[in-house]
Parts: sequence; structure tokens; C-alpha cells
Amino acid sequence: MIRRCLHIFDRFWWLAACLHAGLTVWLNYLAQYEHGHIPYYKDVARVIAAGFDPAAAVHHVPTFPMWGYAFFFVATQSRTVILIVQELLAVAATWLVVRQVERDQYFAANTVRLFKAAAVASTPWWAFHANIWAAAPAASLGLLALFSLLPALQARPSPLRWLVASAALFGLALNFRSDYHLLAVGLWLILLFSYRFRLFIVGRMLVWCAVAYALLIPWLLYTKHVTGHCLLSSTNGGATLFTGLGTLPNNRWGIQLQDHDPLLHTLLADRFVGRNSPLYKTPKEYTWPDQWTAFPGAMSSVDWRADQFLKAEFRRRVTEYPGEFVRKCARAFYLSIISAGYTGEIYRHVPFEYDATGETDAFATARKDLLRSPFRFVARRGWDAAYVLIQIYASVANRVTIVLSFIALPLVIASALRRRNLLLVLMLTAILFQLAMTTLVMQQARFTSNVYLLHVLNVCCAVQLCARVNRRQPKPMG
Repeated sequence: MIRRCLHIFDRFWWLAACLHAGLTVWLNYLAQYEHGHIPYYKDVARVIAAGFDPAAAVHHVPTFPMWGYAFFFVATQSRTVILIVQELLAVAATWLVVRQVERDQYFAANTVRLFKAAAVASTPWWAFHANIWAAAPAASLGLLALFSLLPALQARPSPLRWLVASAALFGLALNFRSDYHLLAVGLWLILLFSYRFRLFIVGRMLVWCAVAYALLIPWLLYTKHVTGHCLLSSTNGGATLFTGLGTLPNNRWGIQLQDHDPLLHTLLADRFVGRNSPLYKTPKEYTWPDQWTAFPGAMSSVDWRADQFLKAEFRRRVTEYPGEFVRKCARAFYLSIISAGYTGEIYRHVPFEYDATGETDAFATARKDLLRSPFRFVARRGWDAAYVLIQIYASVANRVTIVLSFIALPLVIASALRRRNLLLVLMLTAILFQLAMTTLVMQQARFTSNVYLLHVLNVCCAVQLCARVNRRQPKPMG
């Protein structure tokens, strides 16, 4: 009976994943995290709908963010439709990863089954795709691109359809997230070293990069039209680099890890407005939308000119205090390992009385009340207890998975190098790339969620390796 149930699960696990994804859309439907970006996606959508007229941008920053997600709002304003599309992409990406793991002889049957079960039960992964932000489709497209590259590199001659499909998917991901450019560079270098600079891998990766970056040509033409410059990425890189220095508390630069950092806006006002101008604003006079909106007396931090200026300021400060930058990176590295990623906002289904202490504190209070007196909480709040328990499960699962994955990383890296396994190389490249980005640029827990599914796979690999070591140990005499 158990064997039959396992056989059914092996075949239809994706149905369970679809059910979990759909349930998470409903539970996380009221999520608000990072929703400050939505007006800017809609702004770019207005520009597109107006025939790429930059005057249609209400906030006057038509190059932030990348325009990929804006096409969602051009097609529909329905939150439900967008979330369903994102979850379908997530299921497709998960299915492809599982399919490639099944075909790889490195993985034992029990490891594949463990990964399927863990993927289905990964509430943080499905919650990550149940929010309105470009990171969700970008992560799915990135996984689809990486794992569809496997058959293109393993087969000789290369199936052209896999190579082109992988490159096209990665090119689409670049239209959602500009930092993926560096992933392409890192991936190319790692594959060249893995294949010892063989000509066939050079040729295939040249084709792959050519097709991927060809899908950015429309964006290049668009940015040339609205700014007069061809840009490969959105214009928030300077602000991200600058405020990322604030990861280190009480740093010598006086920078805070927040979008409305006072020093950032003081520099922009001094540079582009001037203290003698009647339009000049002090940092205390700025309000939340000011850091991205261009209006008299302010310069948007994501304007093209501000982007170039802030990148130069970032380089100047790092050069001035390199030791401080090293300490900042060390702290960011530590936080990247111990901080949980995005775990959803399922607690928003609970009608908390939010106060000035914030929504997170409201959830913390409910969690404390439930764990301290569960029967009383259930009697008073009924089904609210289920929402709080699901949120607790997602938070614990996220933190434990990510910490275990980083602990197991050296073991899996050693195995990948020893076995020269391409699937493990691609998985580790994505995980280490995301770790490098959060360490060197800006540390935020949600960035780790981009590769959460790969952290789950990494933990499953470590379990398999530990099981093999235990089986090889000789039995004690006696």
C-alpha cells in the first residue's frame, strides 16, 4: 500500500504542487511587501500604452524599473490573473528542475522523492510567487533557462531547440531583473573552466549569449528613445549600491539602509538643485515618494543622471574607506546566511488591530499568544489560529532550509567538483551568485528567496551524501 502511494506521488506530485500554489495565492492575496514599486510598474505601462511616449510617466522615471513586469499591467490590471500566471510559471520551473534531477544518475531514487516532497511542501517558495513583484517571474524564468540549458550542453551535437529556448528564457528574465547580467558572465566563466575551455562549449555559449541579449534590443532602443542613452539595465543601480553601504550600522559614511536615506537626498539636492535655489529641500522635508519621483526641488534617485552620480559616489566612498567596505561585506555575508527570506504575509488574513508598532509586531504578538495559550486563542479567534500556524511553519521552514543549505554548501561543492556534475554546477552557480550579490551590493532577506528552490535541492543533495558516508562506515566489532 505504501509503495503504491509513493508510486502515485512520484507521478502526480505536480498536482499537489498546483494545489499548494493555489492555496498560497488565496492565503497571501493581501500581501503588501514591496508594493511601493507597483506605481512605477504602472508608470512604465502607461508609457508603453501611449506608444512609448515618456511624457505619459506620472513619476517621470521611465527607466525604472525594468519594463518586463510592466507588460503584465498592459495586459491586465487583475491581481488574481497576475498571481495565477506567476504561480503557473513557478510550477513549470519546479517541474523542469525535478525532471532534470530525475534524469541525472547522480541522484538516488529516494533523494528525488525527498526533493519532490520538499518542493511541494515549500510554502516560502509558493508564497514568493504569490506577491506582486517582478522578482517572481524573473526567478521562474531564470530557473527555466538554467535547467533547459542542461540538455543543450550534455548532448552532442547540441539540440538547437534547447539552446535557443534556454537563451530566450534567460533573455526574458533580463527584461525583468537587470542584475542577471552578472549571472550570465559568471555562468559562462564557470562553464568554460568546467569544460576546460573546449571549443564546443565556447561556441554554444556564444550562441546562447547572442540569443539572450538579442531580446534586450527592444529595451536598448526604448532607453535610447527616452533618455538618449542605450542602457542594459534599469537606473536604480546607483541608489542600490549607495544605500547598500548602510548594511553596516553606524558606518563611517553616515549612510542608512533605506530608500529615503537623508545623505543620499542631500547629495542629489546639492548636485542637481543647489543650496541657493528656492526649490532646495532639506532631508527632513522629503516624504516617502520623493526618492523616486522627479518634481521641482527634487531629483529622483533612479533618474539616469542620478544613477551615474550615485555610482561615482559609491566608488569614491569605497576607495576612501576600503576597510569599512570589507566590514560591510562581512556583515552582509553573515546576515545572508542567518536571515530568512520572504515567507509570505498570511497573517494579513487575520483581522489584527494594527497599531503604530507595525504589522510585524502585530503578528509577533499573535504568535506569542497562540503558543502561550493555544486553546484560549482558538476559542477566541477560531480559524485565525490556522493562519498564524501556517505563517509560523513558513518562517521556520525558510530559516532552517537556508541555514542548512549554507552549512552543507562546502560538502556539495566538493562533490560537484569531484563528480563534475553539470546540474550541481548550475545549481551552485545560482546560489553563490545570489550570495555574492547580497554580500557585495545590498543585503535583504527577500533576495535569498530567488533561489529558495535550489536551497531545498542543495539540502537534499547533502542528505544523500551524508547517507552514503554512513553506509560506507564499517560496523563495529563485537
